Amino acid sequence: MKTEKDLQSYRIFPLLPQAFGAGSTALGLLAFFGWLSGNPLLASFGANLIPMPPSAALLFVVLGLATLLCSRFPSKRGIQLMGLTLGSLLRQDPVFRQS
Repeated sequence: MKTEKDLQSYRIFPLLPQAFGAGSTALGLLAFFGWLSGNPLLASFGANLIPMPPSAALLFVVLGLATLLCSRFPSKRGIQLMGLTLGSLLRQDPVFRQS
């Protein structure tokens, strides 16, 4: 028999990918807005930190949205295909490849 604590932990698990997708989207948007506005503090998330490059900010936004949508609507085939396509395209783009 499952206790109330077990049932609460099962309700949290589906929300974690949504929260992480929304968080990475928000961080990417914040850094991208910092680059657009010319405010390096927003792009670096601190006074003495290296700023996030605009390409990485865009990557955070796109893949965060894909994660958020795929976890929010798991039964929608079109959204799943969109997430797979975006991830594959960004993986093949030379701008986003690691040296």
